[in-house]
Amino acid sequence: MADTSPNNPLQRHKQFFVSLAVGLVVFAAVLPLIGSLPVSTRLAYSISIAADSFFVVFIALVIAKMPLLSGRYLSKNARELDLPVLGIFAITLGIVAMAIVLLFLLINHKDRDPIELGFAMLSIPLGWFTIHAMAALHYAHVYWMDGDAIDAETKKKIPVGGLDFPGSKRPDGWDFLYFATVIGMTAQTADTAITTSHMRRVVLVHSILSFFFNAVIVAAVVNLAVSLGN
Repeated sequence: MADTSPNNPLQRHKQFFVSLAVGLVVFAAVLPLIGSLPVSTRLAYSISIAADSFFVVFIALVIAKMPLLSGRYLSKNARELDLPVLGIFAITLGIVAMAIVLLFLLINHKDRDPIELGFAMLSIPLGWFTIHAMAALHYAHVYWMDGDAIDAETKKKIPVGGLDFPGSKRPDGWDFLYFATVIGMTAQTADTAITTSHMRRVVLVHSILSFFFNAVIVAAVVNLAVSLGN
């Protein structure tokens, strides 16, 4: 009988593995369908469409799971929910980097196919949001990793997590997705304080990664504008 417990790595990281499988299947399916094109064009098409498929499926699975990630659920299961372990995050960054390199190659190619370029451009915002969706699940894991503490004044249980969200309810999946997305856009939030050294280190790495990704997006837009102008 298959192991469906949350401690099974395939169950814990189901969103990633399903998305990766879809991406690989799409790559294998698209490649022979466009066999009449040059090898370089076939590879570019296949990689772009496969990367887009990976990103879309991952984002859809994470968003579909958000209603289940209540504060109560996260407080009990966050240790099993952590998604971006080093290997998984490295593979995702590799896919994003491949998509970015492909986009710049296409932008600077004189005989580029507009459809091919469109798929390559689509992978950038999809990859951007995929990274922040992964970060959101990791923030939830770090936040609830040490469980609850007892507040000295109110004598109520409070998480030791390192983020101070406004309001009295326990933060849910949408709260962490909001935090990760805003950090990805601005490297700061106006309403959520970071209160532990561990969480500051996580936010620092996320902010640096986001800065370089955002810089690449700006460079791609400028490069594309100049290329089209010429």
